[in-house]
Amino acid sequence: MGKDVGTRLRGLWEKYARGLLGYTRSLMSGGALYKDAEDIVGEAFLRLMDRIGRGGYADKEDEELKRILMRICRNLVIDEQRRAGRVRMESFDDYPGEEEPDPSPTPEEIAEERDEARRARAVLISLPPEQRCILEMRLVEGLSFAQIAEELGITENNAAVRFFRAKEEAARRLRKGEGNGT
Repeated sequence: MGKDVGTRLRGLWEKYARGLLGYTRSLMSGGALYKDAEDIVGEAFLRLMDRIGRGGYADKEDEELKRILMRICRNLVIDEQRRAGRVRMESFDDYPGEEEPDPSPTPEEIAEERDEARRARAVLISLPPEQRCILEMRLVEGLSFAQIAEELGITENNAAVRFFRAKEEAARRLRKGEGNGT
Protein backbone atom coordinates (compact mmCIF):
# COMPACT_ATOMS: atom_id res chain seq x y z
CA MET A 1 0.00 0.00 0.00
CA GLY A 2 1.45 3.33 -1.04
CA LYS A 3 1.84 6.33 1.20
CA ASP A 4 -0.94 8.22 -0.57
CA VAL A 5 -3.39 5.31 -0.06
CA GLY A 6 -2.66 5.27 3.69
CA THR A 7 -3.06 9.03 3.88
CA ARG A 8 -6.33 8.85 1.98
CA LEU A 9 -7.73 6.10 4.22
CA ARG A 10 -6.67 7.99 7.34
CA GLY A 11 -8.50 11.05 5.99
CA LEU A 12 -11.59 8.95 5.23
CA TRP A 13 -11.44 7.46 8.74
CA GLU A 14 -11.25 10.88 10.36
CA LYS A 15 -14.03 12.20 8.15
CA TYR A 16 -16.51 9.31 8.20
CA ALA A 17 -15.76 6.76 10.95
CA ARG A 18 -17.93 8.42 13.59
CA GLY A 19 -20.92 8.74 11.24
CA LEU A 20 -20.47 5.17 10.01
CA LEU A 21 -20.42 3.97 13.60
CA GLY A 22 -23.77 5.64 14.29
CA TYR A 23 -25.19 4.33 11.01
CA THR A 24 -24.04 0.80 11.80
CA ARG A 25 -25.46 0.93 15.32
CA SER A 26 -28.80 2.05 13.88
CA LEU A 27 -28.85 -1.03 11.66
CA MET A 28 -28.18 -3.37 14.53
CA SER A 29 -31.11 -4.48 16.64
CA GLY A 30 -30.51 -6.79 19.54
CA GLY A 31 -26.96 -5.63 20.30
CA ALA A 32 -25.49 -8.71 21.97
CA LEU A 33 -26.52 -10.99 19.12
CA TYR A 34 -24.32 -9.18 16.58
CA LYS A 35 -20.73 -8.03 16.24
CA ASP A 36 -19.86 -4.79 17.89
CA ALA A 37 -20.51 -1.84 15.56
CA GLU A 38 -16.89 -0.74 15.89
CA ASP A 39 -15.71 -4.12 14.60
CA ILE A 40 -18.00 -3.84 11.60
CA VAL A 41 -16.84 -0.31 10.76
CA GLY A 42 -13.20 -1.41 11.14
CA GLU A 43 -13.82 -4.40 8.87
CA ALA A 44 -15.44 -2.12 6.29
CA PHE A 45 -12.36 0.12 6.21
CA LEU A 46 -10.09 -2.94 5.92
CA ARG A 47 -12.09 -4.17 2.94
CA LEU A 48 -11.97 -0.75 1.33
CA MET A 49 -8.22 -0.52 1.98
CA ASP A 50 -7.72 -3.92 0.38
CA ARG A 51 -9.71 -2.88 -2.66
CA ILE A 52 -7.88 0.42 -3.03
CA GLY A 53 -4.53 -1.36 -2.52
CA ARG A 54 -5.37 -3.63 -5.45
CA GLY A 55 -6.05 -0.62 -7.63
CA GLY A 56 -9.81 -0.39 -7.28
CA TYR A 57 -11.75 2.76 -6.39
CA ALA A 58 -8.67 4.96 -7.02
CA ASP A 59 -10.71 7.43 -9.06
CA LYS A 60 -13.64 7.65 -6.62
CA GLU A 61 -14.47 10.85 -4.74
CA ASP A 62 -14.71 10.81 -0.94
CA GLU A 63 -18.51 11.03 -0.96
CA GLU A 64 -18.75 8.00 -3.24
CA LEU A 65 -16.31 6.09 -1.02
CA LYS A 66 -18.53 7.01 1.94
CA ARG A 67 -21.51 5.41 0.16
CA ILE A 68 -19.39 2.33 -0.57
CA LEU A 69 -18.38 2.14 3.11
CA MET A 70 -22.03 2.44 4.13
CA ARG A 71 -22.96 -0.39 1.76
CA ILE A 72 -20.12 -2.55 3.13
CA CYS A 73 -21.27 -1.85 6.72
CA ARG A 74 -24.87 -2.66 5.85
CA ASN A 75 -23.85 -5.93 4.16
CA LEU A 76 -21.65 -6.90 7.11
CA VAL A 77 -24.53 -6.28 9.53
CA ILE A 78 -26.85 -8.38 7.36
CA ASP A 79 -24.25 -11.16 7.16
CA GLU A 80 -23.80 -11.08 10.92
CA GLN A 81 -27.56 -11.15 11.52
CA ARG A 82 -27.91 -14.15 9.24
CA ARG A 83 -25.02 -15.93 10.93
CA ALA A 84 -26.35 -15.11 14.39
CA GLY A 85 -29.84 -16.24 13.40
CA ARG A 86 -28.57 -19.55 12.10
CA VAL A 87 -26.49 -20.19 15.20
CA ARG A 88 -29.29 -19.12 17.50
CA MET A 89 -31.81 -21.40 15.79
CA GLU A 90 -29.47 -24.41 15.84
CA SER A 91 -28.59 -23.89 19.48
CA PHE A 92 -32.26 -23.32 20.41
CA ASP A 93 -33.34 -26.52 18.67
CA ASP A 94 -30.66 -28.49 20.49
CA TYR A 95 -31.41 -26.91 23.87
CA PRO A 96 -32.86 -29.48 26.26
CA GLY A 97 -34.51 -26.83 28.44
CA GLU A 98 -38.19 -26.09 28.85
CA GLU A 99 -40.48 -26.83 25.97
CA GLU A 100 -42.90 -24.24 24.64
CA PRO A 101 -46.08 -24.17 26.69
CA ASP A 102 -48.98 -26.10 25.24
CA PRO A 103 -51.47 -23.56 23.84
CA SER A 104 -54.44 -25.86 24.37
CA PRO A 105 -56.58 -25.17 27.44
CA THR A 106 -56.02 -27.10 30.65
CA PRO A 107 -58.74 -29.41 31.98
CA GLU A 108 -59.54 -26.78 34.61
CA GLU A 109 -59.97 -24.10 31.95
CA ILE A 110 -62.22 -26.38 29.90
CA ALA A 111 -64.36 -27.11 32.96
CA GLU A 112 -64.56 -23.41 33.80
CA GLU A 113 -65.58 -22.51 30.22
CA ARG A 114 -68.26 -25.22 30.25
CA ASP A 115 -69.57 -23.95 33.59
CA GLU A 116 -69.73 -20.38 32.27
CA ALA A 117 -71.53 -21.53 29.11
CA ARG A 118 -74.03 -23.54 31.20
CA ARG A 119 -74.67 -20.51 33.41
CA ALA A 120 -75.12 -18.22 30.38
CA ARG A 121 -77.64 -20.66 28.82
CA ALA A 122 -79.56 -20.86 32.11
CA VAL A 123 -79.70 -17.06 32.35
CA LEU A 124 -80.73 -16.75 28.70
CA ILE A 125 -83.57 -19.22 29.24
CA SER A 126 -84.70 -17.33 32.35
CA LEU A 127 -85.06 -14.01 30.47
CA PRO A 128 -88.45 -12.79 29.27
CA PRO A 129 -89.19 -14.14 25.75
CA GLU A 130 -88.79 -10.71 24.08
CA GLN A 131 -85.30 -10.19 25.57
CA ARG A 132 -84.23 -13.77 24.89
CA CYS A 133 -85.41 -13.45 21.28
CA ILE A 134 -83.51 -10.22 20.57
CA LEU A 135 -80.30 -11.55 22.17
CA GLU A 136 -80.50 -14.75 20.10
CA MET A 137 -81.15 -12.79 16.91
CA ARG A 138 -78.15 -10.55 17.48
CA LEU A 139 -75.64 -12.90 19.14
CA VAL A 140 -76.51 -16.31 17.73
CA GLU A 141 -77.92 -15.51 14.31
CA GLY A 142 -75.65 -12.45 13.82
CA LEU A 143 -78.43 -10.20 12.55
CA SER A 144 -77.87 -6.45 12.30
CA PHE A 145 -80.14 -4.03 14.16
CA ALA A 146 -81.77 -3.16 10.82
CA GLN A 147 -82.56 -6.84 10.19
CA ILE A 148 -83.87 -7.31 13.73
CA ALA A 149 -86.01 -4.18 13.37
CA GLU A 150 -87.49 -5.46 10.11
CA GLU A 151 -88.15 -8.90 11.61
CA LEU A 152 -89.88 -7.49 14.72
CA GLY A 153 -91.58 -4.56 13.00
CA ILE A 154 -89.84 -1.90 15.12
CA THR A 155 -87.34 0.88 14.38
CA GLU A 156 -83.63 0.16 14.14
CA ASN A 157 -82.97 2.44 17.11
CA ASN A 158 -85.59 0.59 19.16
CA ALA A 159 -83.95 -2.74 18.24
CA ALA A 160 -80.60 -1.41 19.51
CA VAL A 161 -82.15 -0.14 22.75
CA ARG A 162 -83.96 -3.44 23.38
CA PHE A 163 -80.75 -5.39 22.71
CA PHE A 164 -78.79 -3.18 25.12
CA ARG A 165 -81.43 -3.64 27.83
CA ALA A 166 -81.57 -7.40 27.32
CA LYS A 167 -77.77 -7.63 27.45
CA GLU A 168 -77.68 -5.54 30.65
CA GLU A 169 -80.34 -7.74 32.27
CA ALA A 170 -78.46 -10.92 31.35
CA ALA A 171 -75.21 -9.47 32.77
CA ARG A 172 -76.99 -8.39 35.95
CA ARG A 173 -78.37 -11.89 36.44
CA LEU A 174 -74.93 -13.46 35.83
CA ARG A 175 -73.34 -11.11 38.39
CA LYS A 176 -76.11 -11.92 40.85
CA GLY A 177 -75.24 -15.60 40.49
CA GLU A 178 -78.36 -16.74 38.66
CA GLY A 179 -77.87 -19.75 36.45
CA ASN A 180 -75.93 -21.59 39.16
CA GLY A 181 -78.86 -23.84 39.87
CA THR A 182 -79.47 -22.06 43.17
